[in-house]
Amino acid sequence: MTMKNIWSGVIPPVPTAIDETGQFAPQAMAALIDHLVASAVNGLLFLGTTGEFSAMSVSQRKQVAEFCIRHTNQRKPVMIGVAAHSIAETIELAQHAERTGADAVIVVNPSYVKYSDEGLYHYYRSVAESIGIPVFLYNFPKLTSQPLSVALVGRLANDVDNIIGIKDTVDDIVSTRRYITKVKSKHPNFRVFSGFDEHLANNLLMGGDGGIPSSSNFAPSLTCGVFQAFQQGDWNEFTKQHRRIAILSEMYDIQAPFFPVVKAAINLVGIPFVQGTLPPCDLIAEHSVIQLRELLKSIKIIE
Repeated sequence: MTMKNIWSGVIPPVPTAIDETGQFAPQAMAALIDHLVASAVNGLLFLGTTGEFSAMSVSQRKQVAEFCIRHTNQRKPVMIGVAAHSIAETIELAQHAERTGADAVIVVNPSYVKYSDEGLYHYYRSVAESIGIPVFLYNFPKLTSQPLSVALVGRLANDVDNIIGIKDTVDDIVSTRRYITKVKSKHPNFRVFSGFDEHLANNLLMGGDGGIPSSSNFAPSLTCGVFQAFQQGDWNEFTKQHRRIAILSEMYDIQAPFFPVVKAAINLVGIPFVQGTLPPCDLIAEHSVIQLRELLKSIKIIE
């Protein structure tokens, strides 16, 4: 029996509010969640790459997950990132997310060591079978140095009922196209999302299901505009918003890692948000803020 799949559209990977002392800032987090809930986004992802999960302890991740799930309060579907280097820790976080009320979890494959497809199959299947809520795979080979092969993804989609989709964060749209044509074609319930903002349009045109783009945290009108225009067959609006997103995607080149750039953009559009980050991530540089402001002005996100 295939698990019901409620996921499609635009799902922002929400940054975690961190104050100047390096502590979680619930009040700022609540304000951003409320802003996103009021927008046209279709769900919320917490503790993904943009959420700085990789710099947190297990207890910190649980604290953030508990607050975000509780504050969202079922106003939008919530997905929680639970990836860790060990199966045991990933399962611990996945089970915690389920108990806390998450609607789904997302899991990137362990980095540092390259594993066989058989090893990764066991990793993902073990995590999925430890919980009863949906699981999304997360392909991010630029950071893991190991892509999730189409054969592996197809096998997991075929064998494990609650593995119901994948986020594909790649520069090359060929990867996403193969997941759509080789996996989704056989499992229509399986969702394929693009990670990079500029691939949202291609994803939809090829038969994918949407995107998990960071810009939707501060400019949801662009990515949601593409999705809604696609649904309505409004190709002029679809093209217009896609071209704006293409320009905005230059923000990922402003500073690495890009988390502080997203946080600065949230402030620049008028949403009060703390600008702290977790070590070893740097705060955003002043020249990067200037560059970001000019980029947002160029596509009329700000005046």
